[in-house]
Amino acid sequence: MLQQTAQPILKHTAGATAHAGMLLHGPGGMFNTAGLENPFLSSVVRPVGFGSVLPAFPTVYTDPRYGILTEIVGRGEDDPDKVCDPAPTAKMKNGTLSTAFGRVQVATTTIDLGTITQVLNNADRTDLMLMGTVLDAAESGSSFPANVNESNLLNNAIQAEMVSASFLMGTKIGQMLWQGDPANATAGGGYIPFRGLSGLVKTGHVDSNTGNVLPPVDSVILDGAWGTVGIGGTYDLVKKLRSTLNYLNNLADATLGGATFAIAMRPEMWDAVSDVWSVLYADELTGAVDASSASRWTLNADSLTASRDALRVSMQLPIGGRVYPVIADSGIKQLSNADDGTNIPVGSYSSSIYVLPLTIGPGMPVLYWEYLDWKVTSALLSQSGANEEVFWTDGARFLWTMGRQKLCIDMQCRTEPRVVLRTPQLAARIDDLLVAPDMLFRDPYADNAGYVGGGEETRVAPVKYGV
Repeated sequence: MLQQTAQPILKHTAGATAHAGMLLHGPGGMFNTAGLENPFLSSVVRPVGFGSVLPAFPTVYTDPRYGILTEIVGRGEDDPDKVCDPAPTAKMKNGTLSTAFGRVQVATTTIDLGTITQVLNNADRTDLMLMGTVLDAAESGSSFPANVNESNLLNNAIQAEMVSASFLMGTKIGQMLWQGDPANATAGGGYIPFRGLSGLVKTGHVDSNTGNVLPPVDSVILDGAWGTVGIGGTYDLVKKLRSTLNYLNNLADATLGGATFAIAMRPEMWDAVSDVWSVLYADELTGAVDASSASRWTLNADSLTASRDALRVSMQLPIGGRVYPVIADSGIKQLSNADDGTNIPVGSYSSSIYVLPLTIGPGMPVLYWEYLDWKVTSALLSQSGANEEVFWTDGARFLWTMGRQKLCIDMQCRTEPRVVLRTPQLAARIDDLLVAPDMLFRDPYADNAGYVGGGEETRVAPVKYGV
């Protein structure tokens, strides 16, 4: 990942003048417990998923227009009666799509550089090692800055603050990729969700200049009708995905020279799909497995088990003679019985499956990130001599600022991304599908049913005798 740091400029005042951040060691430190053994294990579920797959491009355009040719049609003139009479003429129509930047900011709390150096006593060890990861390497430079790492997370309070802020940014962007809605922006614009894929893969697209509807760019939206996926499932997912991808491939071949696709779903959905796909895929061609048709084919348990396991390892689905990559992402919205007691039974969960175009023709990306290019901002600050300390990372995708008041510092990170889908007509979504997992997977997002949190933030400082 390309990184560069601009020359620091002048300092500004920190947001506070007393330590308000995490205490790792010393009085009240969360790791000052005598007798701690190495390694220290992590149970933090990190967000991983679709965002790291997409290419990213810098830009300074806040209101782009993505043009698309929508129709070539006759003008309605009659065919000629005589050979030299005027023949009918044709006209072209087009549309424009657009999407806006989001704005996500995270910060460290104010750090007292004196406080973070303290150690309680020689039982307060500062050589703790973390087993496991908090930040996923695949998302580095995508949903959080790549210059942040966990190398000394348990012993360096500044590092701990930066990792925690980056983790928070990753969870915000991870969910926003699917669920982002600009209507949920804060009143003053300090936080603005970009439009997520649930709002880009849709019907009812309109021209960004005129507001007129553009049916040729509408996505394929299927109603799962609360059908269950998995063993004993009621939804014919193999048939629906096959017919959908046949349609999308035909449209891509007829208009753009072909396309590549990926399928995205939640981890619980993938577990249920991969569990039965091999059987259902074969059954689609051979007929239902019942007494009347059992003589037509023989189930080979070893072969089906090996096929299922291969699907899970490869994260791919064979559909209609082609193989498509599958990306499991917990950022896709999930509903439970508590959200919809009418359609979702207790123990079942509802979510969507997406079919998304990645490239067209010779490899042109049609689903990608754009982000505000902070290099320009940094250069203008340097030229003006503004009273700021600013540096950017990851190709100027993230901008950091630092404030300082005496020995107190704080840092804030900001990014303004958007996800661009140039060909919504090549995307599809199947909504309202149910899975009933034996155990709901642990989830990185605190507002989801699978999230589990808890623990100690501080330790009680021991009584000081003789003071």
